[in-house]
Amino acid sequence: MAGYCHGTGWSTDWPGSACAGRFNILRTSGYDFCRNVEWMVCAAGGHAGVGNGDIIFTHKPSALDIGLLNDHDGYHENDLYYLEVCALNELCGNYEEIFRAEVGETFRCRVDAERWAAAAEDLRALG
Repeated sequence: MAGYCHGTGWSTDWPGSACAGRFNILRTSGYDFCRNVEWMVCAAGGHAGVGNGDIIFTHKPSALDIGLLNDHDGYHENDLYYLEVCALNELCGNYEEIFRAEVGETFRCRVDAERWAAAAEDLRALG
C-alpha cells in the first residue's frame, strides 16, 4: 500500500506517505470492526480527511477465499478485510464493480443509504 501512497516504493512513514499521496489508509491496529466500518463509511463518502473517496484494493475482492476464514481458530487482523469487502458490498449501490476490481485499480463507492439501512435492519433482525 505504501507504494500507492508514497509513489516511490516501500515507506514506513504511513501518515506522511498517505498525506503526500492524498490517501486515507485503513489501519486495523487498535480498531474493532465497528470502528473500521465507521471509518469506511466516511472514507467511501469522501469525508475522512484527505482524498476523494477513491478506494484502491490491495487484494482482489473476487479472489477472496471464504474457506480461509474457517481454517483457524478465532479471528486475525487480515480477516477484517473480508468483512470490510462485505460491508462495502452493502454500502455501495455499485457493489458489482467491487468484484470486478483488480489490484491497484480505483473504485469509487456510490453510497446507497437505502441499501445500507436495509443491511443494518437485516443484521438487527438476526439478534
